[in-house]
Amino acid sequence: MYHRVFELLDKLDVITQKTEELRRVREEIHNPNTSASDLVGLCEKRDYLIPDIQALCREIANDTREVKDD
Repeated sequence: MYHRVFELLDKLDVITQKTEELRRVREEIHNPNTSASDLVGLCEKRDYLIPDIQALCREIANDTREVKDD
């Protein structure tokens, strides 16, 4: 686990922010008013966010150190 609980909580906050951004991007992609040129950028952003979120989750899952109180 992270050396300190607050470090884990900070990492989870980052994941939450990125998932909210992914949700907004997804909504824009499915919006019929989104232009084709905007769609390209949105798809690129989506394709970046997904592996980024997965990597952050992997970091948490792979960190098995002992937790210290903070």
